[in-house]
Amino acid sequence: MEPMTYLEKILIDGAIFKLPKMNALSVKGEDSETFLQGQMTKNIKNLNQGYYYPGSRLCPKGKIKFNFLIKKIKENSFELLVLDQLVEGIKDDLDKYIIMEDVSLKVIDAPALEYRSGRKSLDKDNFYSRAVLGFDEGALFEVKNKQLQEVDSKLSLLGMYSFFSGDESELISNSIAATIGLDLEKGCFVGQEVAAKIENNRGGATFPFLIYKNDDVCFGDLRSDLGTKIAEFENFMEFKLKREYRIHKTKLGSFTFLDYEKIGLYSLREKANYLFLRSVDKLTGGDSSGAKSDLEQALDFDPRSIDCLEALGVVFGEEKNYAKAHECMDKIIKLNPKHIMARTNKSLFYMREGKIDEAEQEKEISAQLSLDSFNVESDEKKLEKLKNQRAMYEEVLGIDDRDAFALQKYIELCIDLGDFEAGSSRVSHFVATYPKNPKAYLLDIKIKKELGTLNDSDIEAGKKVCANAGDKISLEEIEKIEL
Repeated sequence: MEPMTYLEKILIDGAIFKLPKMNALSVKGEDSETFLQGQMTKNIKNLNQGYYYPGSRLCPKGKIKFNFLIKKIKENSFELLVLDQLVEGIKDDLDKYIIMEDVSLKVIDAPALEYRSGRKSLDKDNFYSRAVLGFDEGALFEVKNKQLQEVDSKLSLLGMYSFFSGDESELISNSIAATIGLDLEKGCFVGQEVAAKIENNRGGATFPFLIYKNDDVCFGDLRSDLGTKIAEFENFMEFKLKREYRIHKTKLGSFTFLDYEKIGLYSLREKANYLFLRSVDKLTGGDSSGAKSDLEQALDFDPRSIDCLEALGVVFGEEKNYAKAHECMDKIIKLNPKHIMARTNKSLFYMREGKIDEAEQEKEISAQLSLDSFNVESDEKKLEKLKNQRAMYEEVLGIDDRDAFALQKYIELCIDLGDFEAGSSRVSHFVATYPKNPKAYLLDIKIKKELGTLNDSDIEAGKKVCANAGDKISLEEIEKIEL
Protein backbone atom coordinates (compact mmCIF):
# COMPACT_ATOMS: atom_id res chain seq x y z
CA MET A 1 0.00 0.00 0.00
CA GLU A 2 1.33 3.41 -0.96
CA PRO A 3 2.15 6.06 1.68
CA MET A 4 -0.82 8.10 2.81
CA THR A 5 -1.75 10.70 0.24
CA TYR A 6 -3.04 14.16 1.01
CA LEU A 7 -6.60 13.01 0.35
CA GLU A 8 -6.28 9.89 2.52
CA LYS A 9 -4.87 11.97 5.37
CA ILE A 10 -7.93 14.25 5.27
CA LEU A 11 -10.29 11.28 5.15
CA ILE A 12 -8.66 9.48 8.07
CA ASP A 13 -7.13 12.16 10.28
CA GLY A 14 -9.53 14.94 9.38
CA ALA A 15 -8.71 18.54 8.57
CA ILE A 16 -9.51 22.10 9.55
CA PHE A 17 -11.38 24.36 7.15
CA LYS A 18 -11.85 28.02 7.84
CA LEU A 19 -15.29 29.09 6.65
CA PRO A 20 -15.75 32.32 4.69
CA LYS A 21 -17.02 35.29 6.69
CA MET A 22 -20.47 34.22 7.81
CA ASN A 23 -23.54 35.79 9.31
CA ALA A 24 -26.72 34.26 10.64
CA LEU A 25 -30.44 34.62 10.02
CA SER A 26 -32.80 33.75 12.85
CA VAL A 27 -36.16 32.29 11.72
CA LYS A 28 -38.81 32.05 14.43
CA GLY A 29 -42.57 31.79 14.74
CA GLU A 30 -45.35 29.24 14.91
CA ASP A 31 -45.23 28.65 11.14
CA SER A 32 -41.44 28.77 10.71
CA GLU A 33 -40.98 25.04 10.08
CA THR A 34 -43.79 24.87 7.50
CA PHE A 35 -42.55 28.04 5.84
CA LEU A 36 -38.95 26.86 5.51
CA GLN A 37 -40.10 23.43 4.34
CA GLY A 38 -41.74 25.04 1.30
CA GLN A 39 -38.75 27.24 0.48
CA MET A 40 -35.66 25.04 1.04
CA THR A 41 -34.25 21.87 -0.51
CA LYS A 42 -33.55 20.39 2.93
CA ASN A 43 -36.20 18.35 4.73
CA ILE A 44 -36.61 20.67 7.70
CA LYS A 45 -38.81 18.18 9.55
CA ASN A 46 -35.98 15.63 9.74
CA LEU A 47 -33.34 17.87 11.33
CA ASN A 48 -31.73 16.63 14.54
CA GLN A 49 -31.91 19.48 17.02
CA GLY A 50 -28.59 21.22 17.65
CA TYR A 51 -26.85 20.20 14.39
CA TYR A 52 -26.11 22.36 11.35
CA TYR A 53 -27.05 20.77 8.02
CA PRO A 54 -26.39 21.97 4.44
CA GLY A 55 -29.24 23.03 2.21
CA SER A 56 -30.09 25.30 -0.69
CA ARG A 57 -32.74 27.72 -1.87
CA LEU A 58 -33.56 27.54 -5.56
CA CYS A 59 -35.25 29.75 -8.07
CA PRO A 60 -38.27 28.27 -9.93
CA LYS A 61 -35.88 27.15 -12.71
CA GLY A 62 -33.94 24.91 -10.33
CA LYS A 63 -30.87 27.15 -10.07
CA ILE A 64 -29.19 27.89 -6.75
CA LYS A 65 -30.04 31.28 -5.27
CA PHE A 66 -27.95 30.64 -2.18
CA ASN A 67 -26.66 27.79 -0.01
CA PHE A 68 -26.73 27.72 3.76
CA LEU A 69 -26.24 25.69 6.92
CA ILE A 70 -29.42 25.34 8.96
CA LYS A 71 -29.80 24.37 12.61
CA LYS A 72 -32.96 23.64 14.55
CA ILE A 73 -32.56 25.52 17.85
CA LYS A 74 -35.84 24.30 19.29
CA GLU A 75 -39.44 23.86 18.14
CA ASN A 76 -40.24 26.54 15.52
CA SER A 77 -36.88 28.24 15.98
CA PHE A 78 -34.12 27.91 13.37
CA GLU A 79 -30.83 29.54 12.45
CA LEU A 80 -29.33 29.82 8.96
CA LEU A 81 -25.59 30.39 8.50
CA VAL A 82 -24.99 32.24 5.23
CA LEU A 83 -22.32 34.39 3.63
CA ASP A 84 -22.03 37.72 5.40
CA GLN A 85 -22.42 39.77 2.21
CA LEU A 86 -25.60 37.89 1.23
CA VAL A 87 -27.50 37.86 4.50
CA GLU A 88 -29.54 41.05 3.96
CA GLY A 89 -30.48 40.02 0.42
CA ILE A 90 -31.48 36.56 1.65
CA LYS A 91 -33.65 38.10 4.37
CA ASP A 92 -35.37 40.35 1.82
CA ASP A 93 -35.87 37.41 -0.57
CA LEU A 94 -37.53 35.24 2.09
CA ASP A 95 -39.59 38.17 3.41
CA LYS A 96 -41.42 38.37 0.05
CA TYR A 97 -42.91 34.92 0.61
CA ILE A 98 -44.22 35.55 4.13
CA ILE A 99 -47.88 36.39 3.51
CA MET A 100 -50.13 35.19 6.34
CA GLU A 101 -47.60 33.03 8.20
CA ASP A 102 -46.41 33.66 11.74
CA VAL A 103 -42.71 33.93 10.83
CA SER A 104 -40.14 36.52 11.87
CA LEU A 105 -36.68 36.94 10.30
CA LYS A 106 -33.79 38.67 12.04
CA VAL A 107 -30.12 39.06 11.11
CA ILE A 108 -27.87 38.10 14.03
CA ASP A 109 -24.10 38.11 14.43
CA ALA A 110 -22.07 34.95 13.83
CA PRO A 111 -18.43 34.62 14.90
CA ALA A 112 -15.56 33.64 12.61
CA LEU A 113 -15.86 29.87 12.30
CA GLU A 114 -13.76 26.88 11.35
CA TYR A 115 -14.96 23.37 10.57
CA ARG A 116 -12.99 20.47 12.03
CA SER A 117 -13.63 17.21 10.25
CA GLY A 118 -12.91 13.53 10.67
CA ARG A 119 -12.33 13.43 14.41
CA LYS A 120 -13.99 10.90 16.66
CA SER A 121 -13.67 13.10 19.74
CA LEU A 122 -13.27 16.85 19.81
CA ASP A 123 -11.99 19.22 22.46
CA LYS A 124 -14.56 21.73 23.68
CA ASP A 125 -12.41 24.86 23.62
CA ASN A 126 -14.23 27.49 21.57
CA PHE A 127 -16.84 24.88 20.57
CA TYR A 128 -19.74 26.38 18.62
CA SER A 129 -21.89 23.55 17.29
CA ARG A 130 -21.94 20.09 15.75
CA ALA A 131 -22.26 20.10 11.98
CA VAL A 132 -22.74 17.75 9.04
CA LEU A 133 -20.98 18.90 5.89
CA GLY A 134 -20.83 16.62 2.92
CA PHE A 135 -20.44 13.02 4.06
CA ASP A 136 -18.54 13.87 7.22
CA GLU A 137 -19.73 14.78 10.69
CA GLY A 138 -17.55 17.28 12.49
CA ALA A 139 -17.88 20.46 14.50
CA LEU A 140 -17.77 24.21 14.14
CA PHE A 141 -15.44 26.20 16.40
CA GLU A 142 -14.97 29.92 16.89
CA VAL A 143 -11.67 31.04 15.38
CA LYS A 144 -9.41 32.39 18.10
CA ASN A 145 -5.98 31.65 16.64
CA LYS A 146 -5.12 33.99 13.79
CA GLN A 147 -2.22 31.73 12.83
CA LEU A 148 -4.62 28.87 12.08
CA GLN A 149 -3.20 26.42 9.56
CA GLU A 150 -5.86 25.97 6.90
CA VAL A 151 -6.60 23.28 4.36
CA ASP A 152 -7.66 24.62 0.97
CA SER A 153 -11.32 25.52 1.43
CA LYS A 154 -12.17 24.59 -2.16
CA LEU A 155 -12.39 20.93 -1.28
CA SER A 156 -15.84 19.70 -2.36
CA LEU A 157 -15.19 16.37 -0.72
CA LEU A 158 -16.13 17.79 2.67
CA GLY A 159 -18.81 20.09 1.37
CA MET A 160 -16.70 23.25 1.33
CA TYR A 161 -15.92 24.14 -2.27
CA SER A 162 -18.50 26.40 -3.89
CA PHE A 163 -21.07 25.47 -1.28
CA PHE A 164 -21.52 28.98 0.02
CA SER A 165 -21.00 31.02 -3.13
CA GLY A 166 -19.24 29.24 -6.01
CA ASP A 167 -22.35 27.54 -7.35
CA GLU A 168 -24.62 30.57 -7.26
CA SER A 169 -26.93 30.54 -10.34
CA GLU A 170 -25.80 26.98 -11.16
CA LEU A 171 -28.39 24.23 -11.64
CA ILE A 172 -28.41 22.32 -8.38
CA SER A 173 -28.12 19.03 -10.29
CA ASN A 174 -24.64 20.13 -11.43
CA SER A 175 -23.51 20.92 -7.88
CA ILE A 176 -22.26 19.01 -4.85
CA ALA A 177 -25.24 20.64 -3.12
CA ALA A 178 -27.45 18.07 -4.91
CA THR A 179 -25.78 15.30 -2.95
CA ILE A 180 -25.42 16.85 0.48
CA GLY A 181 -28.48 19.08 0.84
CA LEU A 182 -31.24 18.07 -1.61
CA ASP A 183 -34.20 16.02 -0.29
CA LEU A 184 -36.50 15.50 -3.27
CA GLU A 185 -38.70 13.02 -1.43
CA LYS A 186 -39.90 15.61 1.09
CA GLY A 187 -42.43 17.10 -1.30
CA CYS A 188 -42.95 20.44 -2.98
CA PHE A 189 -40.50 23.33 -2.60
CA VAL A 190 -39.36 26.14 -4.87
CA GLY A 191 -37.50 24.64 -7.87
CA GLN A 192 -38.38 21.06 -6.89
CA GLU A 193 -40.07 20.15 -10.18
CA VAL A 194 -37.06 21.08 -12.32
CA ALA A 195 -34.57 19.45 -9.94
CA ALA A 196 -36.61 16.23 -9.88
CA LYS A 197 -36.91 16.09 -13.67
CA ILE A 198 -33.16 16.43 -14.13
CA GLU A 199 -32.43 13.88 -11.40
CA ASN A 200 -34.82 11.35 -12.96
CA ASN A 201 -33.18 11.94 -16.35
CA ARG A 202 -29.76 10.66 -15.20
CA GLY A 203 -28.64 13.74 -13.33
CA GLY A 204 -27.04 17.04 -14.30
CA ALA A 205 -24.99 17.84 -17.37
CA THR A 206 -21.86 17.96 -15.22
CA PHE A 207 -21.06 16.91 -11.65
CA PRO A 208 -17.98 17.16 -9.38
CA PHE A 209 -15.77 14.07 -9.30
CA LEU A 210 -12.34 13.28 -7.92
CA ILE A 211 -9.63 12.25 -10.37
CA TYR A 212 -6.56 10.23 -9.41
CA LYS A 213 -3.57 10.20 -11.74
CA ASN A 214 -0.54 7.98 -12.12
CA ASP A 215 2.91 9.44 -11.45
CA ASP A 216 3.92 9.31 -15.10
CA VAL A 217 1.11 11.54 -16.37
CA CYS A 218 0.00 15.10 -15.69
CA PHE A 219 -3.42 16.66 -15.44
CA GLY A 220 -2.63 18.71 -18.52
CA ASP A 221 -3.15 15.52 -20.51
CA LEU A 222 -6.87 15.53 -19.73
CA ARG A 223 -9.01 15.90 -22.83
CA SER A 224 -10.73 19.26 -22.88
CA ASP A 225 -14.09 17.77 -23.80
CA LEU A 226 -14.42 15.76 -20.57
CA GLY A 227 -15.55 18.65 -18.38
CA THR A 228 -14.21 21.51 -16.26
CA LYS A 229 -11.43 21.65 -13.66
CA ILE A 230 -12.45 22.84 -10.18
CA ALA A 231 -9.28 22.57 -8.11
CA GLU A 232 -6.02 20.56 -8.05
CA PHE A 233 -4.29 18.93 -5.06
CA GLU A 234 -1.09 16.88 -5.42
CA ASN A 235 -2.05 13.62 -7.13
CA PHE A 236 -5.77 14.28 -7.47
CA MET A 237 -8.05 16.91 -8.89
CA GLU A 238 -11.67 17.93 -8.51
CA PHE A 239 -13.32 18.00 -11.87
CA LYS A 240 -16.85 18.59 -13.18
CA LEU A 241 -17.24 15.56 -15.43
CA LYS A 242 -19.79 15.62 -18.24
CA ARG A 243 -22.80 13.32 -18.03
CA GLU A 244 -21.92 11.01 -20.93
CA TYR A 245 -18.57 10.09 -19.39
CA ARG A 246 -19.99 9.88 -15.87
CA ILE A 247 -22.67 7.38 -16.89
CA HIS A 248 -20.72 5.10 -19.18
CA LYS A 249 -17.13 5.20 -17.92
CA THR A 250 -15.31 5.28 -14.58
CA LYS A 251 -11.77 5.13 -15.96
CA LEU A 252 -10.47 7.20 -18.85
CA GLY A 253 -6.89 6.67 -19.99
CA SER A 254 -4.46 7.13 -17.10
CA PHE A 255 -7.02 8.94 -14.98
CA THR A 256 -9.44 7.28 -12.57
CA PHE A 257 -12.68 9.13 -11.84
CA LEU A 258 -14.21 8.51 -8.41
CA ASP A 259 -17.77 9.32 -7.39
CA TYR A 260 -17.87 11.06 -4.01
CA GLU A 261 -20.45 8.60 -2.70
CA LYS A 262 -18.23 5.63 -3.60
CA ILE A 263 -14.85 6.80 -2.33
CA GLY A 264 -15.12 4.98 1.00
CA LEU A 265 -13.06 5.66 4.12
CA TYR A 266 -15.91 7.65 5.64
CA SER A 267 -17.30 5.31 8.28
CA LEU A 268 -15.22 4.64 11.38
CA ARG A 269 -15.07 0.95 10.46
CA GLU A 270 -13.78 1.73 6.95
CA LYS A 271 -11.10 3.99 8.38
CA ALA A 272 -10.06 1.31 10.86
CA ASN A 273 -9.87 -1.35 8.14
CA TYR A 274 -7.77 0.90 5.92
CA LEU A 275 -5.29 1.50 8.75
CA PHE A 276 -5.20 -2.23 9.55
CA LEU A 277 -4.24 -3.08 5.96
CA ARG A 278 -1.58 -0.40 6.01
CA SER A 279 -0.20 -1.72 9.30
CA VAL A 280 0.19 -5.19 7.75
CA ASP A 281 2.32 -3.67 4.98
CA LYS A 282 4.43 -1.88 7.56
CA LEU A 283 4.92 -5.05 9.60
CA THR A 284 5.98 -6.90 6.44
CA GLY A 285 8.47 -4.12 5.75
CA GLY A 286 9.90 -4.25 9.28
CA ASP A 287 8.31 -1.00 10.49
CA SER A 288 6.88 -2.29 13.79
CA SER A 289 6.62 1.18 15.34
CA GLY A 290 4.66 2.59 12.39
CA ALA A 291 2.37 -0.46 12.37
CA LYS A 292 1.64 -0.06 16.09
CA SER A 293 0.76 3.60 15.58
CA ASP A 294 -1.66 2.71 12.77
CA LEU A 295 -3.29 -0.06 14.81
CA GLU A 296 -3.77 2.16 17.86
CA GLN A 297 -5.38 4.83 15.68
CA ALA A 298 -7.56 2.19 14.01
CA LEU A 299 -8.81 1.01 17.41
CA ASP A 300 -9.65 4.58 18.32
CA PHE A 301 -12.02 4.52 15.33
CA ASP A 302 -13.30 0.98 15.89
CA PRO A 303 -12.52 -0.49 19.35
CA ARG A 304 -14.30 -3.73 18.36
CA SER A 305 -11.98 -4.55 15.45
CA ILE A 306 -10.71 -8.05 16.27
CA ASP A 307 -8.16 -7.96 13.42
CA CYS A 308 -6.61 -4.78 14.84
CA LEU A 309 -6.64 -6.06 18.41
CA GLU A 310 -4.95 -9.31 17.41
CA ALA A 311 -2.27 -7.59 15.32
CA LEU A 312 -1.57 -5.02 18.04
CA GLY A 313 -1.35 -7.77 20.66
CA VAL A 314 1.22 -9.62 18.55
CA VAL A 315 3.27 -6.41 18.19
CA PHE A 316 3.21 -5.89 21.96
CA GLY A 317 4.24 -9.53 22.38
CA GLU A 318 7.25 -9.02 20.11
CA GLU A 319 8.18 -6.00 22.24
CA LYS A 320 7.90 -8.22 25.37
CA ASN A 321 5.18 -5.90 26.68
CA TYR A 322 3.15 -8.91 27.78
CA ALA A 323 0.70 -7.00 29.98
CA LYS A 324 -0.48 -5.01 26.94
CA ALA A 325 -0.38 -8.11 24.73
CA HIS A 326 -2.66 -10.05 27.10
CA GLU A 327 -4.94 -7.03 27.38
CA CYS A 328 -5.52 -7.06 23.61
CA MET A 329 -6.27 -10.80 23.57
CA ASP A 330 -8.61 -10.49 26.56
CA LYS A 331 -10.60 -7.83 24.69
CA ILE A 332 -10.92 -10.22 21.73
CA ILE A 333 -12.14 -13.02 24.01
CA LYS A 334 -14.71 -10.69 25.51
CA LEU A 335 -15.95 -9.85 22.01
CA ASN A 336 -15.74 -13.46 20.81
CA PRO A 337 -15.27 -16.13 23.51
CA LYS A 338 -14.69 -18.76 20.79
CA HIS A 339 -11.75 -16.98 19.15
CA ILE A 340 -9.07 -19.67 18.86
CA MET A 341 -6.06 -17.49 17.97
CA ALA A 342 -6.60 -15.21 20.97
CA ARG A 343 -6.20 -18.23 23.26
CA THR A 344 -3.26 -19.55 21.23
CA ASN A 345 -1.50 -16.18 21.43
CA LYS A 346 -2.08 -15.97 25.18
CA SER A 347 -0.55 -19.44 25.55
CA LEU A 348 2.49 -18.29 23.57
CA PHE A 349 2.85 -15.11 25.66
CA TYR A 350 2.68 -17.08 28.91
CA MET A 351 5.27 -19.52 27.57
CA ARG A 352 7.67 -16.65 26.82
CA GLU A 353 7.07 -15.28 30.31
CA GLY A 354 7.93 -18.65 31.82
CA LYS A 355 4.40 -19.16 33.17
CA ILE A 356 4.06 -22.78 32.10
CA ASP A 357 0.83 -23.66 33.97
CA GLU A 358 -1.02 -20.68 32.53
CA ALA A 359 0.34 -21.46 29.07
CA GLU A 360 -0.90 -25.08 29.25
CA GLN A 361 -4.33 -23.94 30.45
CA GLU A 362 -4.75 -21.55 27.48
CA LYS A 363 -3.45 -24.26 25.13
CA GLU A 364 -6.12 -26.70 26.35
CA ILE A 365 -8.87 -24.12 25.85
CA SER A 366 -7.55 -23.42 22.34
CA ALA A 367 -7.53 -27.15 21.50
CA GLN A 368 -11.12 -27.59 22.72
CA LEU A 369 -12.28 -24.59 20.68
CA SER A 370 -10.60 -26.12 17.62
CA LEU A 371 -12.54 -29.38 18.15
CA ASP A 372 -15.78 -27.48 18.67
CA SER A 373 -15.25 -25.58 15.43
CA PHE A 374 -15.68 -28.78 13.42
CA ASN A 375 -19.26 -28.98 14.65
CA VAL A 376 -20.32 -25.56 13.36
CA GLU A 377 -20.13 -26.33 9.65
CA SER A 378 -23.91 -26.14 9.39
CA ASP A 379 -23.84 -22.66 10.95
CA GLU A 380 -21.26 -21.57 8.39
CA LYS A 381 -23.52 -22.82 5.60
CA LYS A 382 -26.40 -20.81 7.06
CA LEU A 383 -24.16 -17.75 7.18
CA GLU A 384 -23.12 -18.26 3.57
CA LYS A 385 -26.76 -18.60 2.57
CA LEU A 386 -27.64 -15.31 4.30
CA LYS A 387 -24.74 -13.54 2.57
CA ASN A 388 -25.82 -14.88 -0.82
CA GLN A 389 -29.39 -13.70 -0.21
CA ARG A 390 -28.12 -10.26 0.73
CA ALA A 391 -25.96 -10.12 -2.41
CA MET A 392 -29.05 -10.86 -4.49
CA TYR A 393 -30.97 -7.94 -2.99
CA GLU A 394 -27.88 -5.74 -3.37
CA GLU A 395 -27.96 -6.44 -7.11
CA VAL A 396 -31.62 -5.39 -7.21
CA LEU A 397 -30.78 -2.16 -5.40
CA GLY A 398 -27.95 -1.55 -7.85
CA ILE A 399 -30.59 -1.35 -10.56
CA ASP A 400 -33.23 0.49 -8.52
CA ASP A 401 -32.17 1.82 -5.12
CA ARG A 402 -35.79 2.84 -4.39
CA ASP A 403 -37.11 -0.75 -4.39
CA ALA A 404 -38.85 -0.83 -0.98
CA PHE A 405 -39.05 -4.63 -0.74
CA ALA A 406 -35.35 -5.07 -1.63
CA LEU A 407 -34.36 -2.33 0.84
CA GLN A 408 -36.30 -3.98 3.66
CA LYS A 409 -34.92 -7.47 2.94
CA TYR A 410 -31.34 -6.22 2.52
CA ILE A 411 -31.44 -4.38 5.87
CA GLU A 412 -33.08 -7.34 7.68
CA LEU A 413 -30.30 -9.60 6.38
CA CYS A 414 -27.67 -7.09 7.57
CA ILE A 415 -29.21 -7.35 11.06
CA ASP A 416 -29.23 -11.17 10.88
CA LEU A 417 -25.56 -11.08 9.84
CA GLY A 418 -24.63 -8.56 12.53
CA ASP A 419 -23.37 -6.17 9.84
CA PHE A 420 -24.96 -3.04 11.29
CA GLU A 421 -22.65 -0.58 9.49
CA ALA A 422 -23.81 -1.86 6.08
CA GLY A 423 -27.42 -1.82 7.25
CA SER A 424 -27.04 1.75 8.52
CA SER A 425 -25.99 3.06 5.11
CA ARG A 426 -29.12 1.57 3.54
CA VAL A 427 -31.65 2.23 6.28
CA SER A 428 -31.10 5.99 6.27
CA HIS A 429 -31.88 5.93 2.54
CA PHE A 430 -34.94 3.73 3.21
CA VAL A 431 -36.34 6.19 5.77
CA ALA A 432 -35.62 9.20 3.54
CA THR A 433 -37.17 7.57 0.47
CA TYR A 434 -40.23 6.19 2.28
CA PRO A 435 -40.84 8.51 5.25
CA LYS A 436 -44.29 6.92 5.91
CA ASN A 437 -43.09 3.31 5.91
CA PRO A 438 -43.19 1.91 9.48
CA LYS A 439 -40.80 -0.97 8.63
CA ALA A 440 -38.15 1.57 7.63
CA TYR A 441 -38.33 3.24 11.04
CA LEU A 442 -38.38 -0.07 12.91
CA LEU A 443 -35.22 -1.23 11.13
CA ASP A 444 -33.60 2.18 11.63
CA ILE A 445 -34.24 1.95 15.39
CA LYS A 446 -32.89 -1.62 15.59
CA ILE A 447 -29.66 -0.66 13.83
CA LYS A 448 -29.16 2.53 15.81
CA LYS A 449 -29.69 0.51 18.99
CA GLU A 450 -26.83 -1.83 18.01
CA LEU A 451 -24.55 1.04 16.94
CA GLY A 452 -25.25 2.99 20.13
CA THR A 453 -26.66 6.03 18.32
CA LEU A 454 -30.34 5.60 19.24
CA ASN A 455 -32.09 8.46 20.99
CA ASP A 456 -35.59 9.25 22.26
CA SER A 457 -36.53 11.27 19.19
CA ASP A 458 -35.86 8.25 16.93
CA ILE A 459 -38.19 6.08 19.01
CA GLU A 460 -40.94 8.72 19.14
CA ALA A 461 -40.72 9.32 15.37
CA GLY A 462 -40.98 5.57 14.76
CA LYS A 463 -44.00 5.21 17.05
CA LYS A 464 -45.76 8.09 15.31
CA VAL A 465 -45.23 6.63 11.82
CA CYS A 466 -46.37 3.16 12.94
CA ALA A 467 -49.48 4.61 14.61
CA ASN A 468 -50.37 6.66 11.53
CA ALA A 469 -49.94 3.60 9.30
CA GLY A 470 -51.89 1.34 11.67
CA ASP A 471 -48.97 -1.09 11.92
CA LYS A 472 -49.54 -2.46 15.43
CA ILE A 473 -46.92 -5.21 15.11
CA SER A 474 -44.08 -2.78 14.30
CA LEU A 475 -45.33 -0.41 17.00
CA GLU A 476 -45.20 -3.19 19.60
CA GLU A 477 -41.66 -4.11 18.53
CA ILE A 478 -40.52 -0.50 18.88
CA GLU A 479 -42.13 -0.21 22.33
CA LYS A 480 -40.03 -3.17 23.50
CA ILE A 481 -36.79 -1.44 22.52
CA GLU A 482 -35.12 0.54 25.30
CA LEU A 483 -32.29 3.06 25.15
